[in-house]
Amino acid sequence: MSTTATPAHHQSTLHRIILPILFSLALLFSVIQFIITAVLVHDYDDHGYPSGSHRDRLRFLLFTSCWSLLFLPIYLFANLRLLGHVLSSVASNLGFIALTWLFWLCAAASWTDVLGGTVQCGDLFLNNQVIDISVPYCGASRAVQAFAWMLWLLFSAALIYITTVAFRAKSHSSGLTGPMRQVPAATSAA
Repeated sequence: MSTTATPAHHQSTLHRIILPILFSLALLFSVIQFIITAVLVHDYDDHGYPSGSHRDRLRFLLFTSCWSLLFLPIYLFANLRLLGHVLSSVASNLGFIALTWLFWLCAAASWTDVLGGTVQCGDLFLNNQVIDISVPYCGASRAVQAFAWMLWLLFSAALIYITTVAFRAKSHSSGLTGPMRQVPAATSAA
């Protein structure tokens, strides 16, 4: 058995599609998250928040959505079109993905915490008694929670990918400051 390197065309194709696919999905989910969160913020501003904690955490989710909507298109374009630019470097991608991953983790976890882990919409059954709990904007709150965790999962996948690319880039001549497409792919046994 001999060890052969992955062909340059295959390696280049992988670098061209993995992050753009993850970034495109994250951008789509961020648009949805932004719309739902902005509507919730508006509605709660008009009718009052259940608590200051709800207000702060929902606004942090709105900030995180805006952050993603601002920077995802920039990094998506840089990785597709600006090969030698600093934004397409491994280090820049690693920093952006790690910070955005942290934002989504904090946003999703804090929103889940303020909701008590889950949101019960409608009646609650306790000891053979029906307790009517009316949670305002229950469906939207659940959607915000779901999309926040899905975005965190997408950025987790991107973080795992970019970390493996960064480890390979350390041994390459351009290092972490070089374009991602120039990072050698892992070798495989033939």
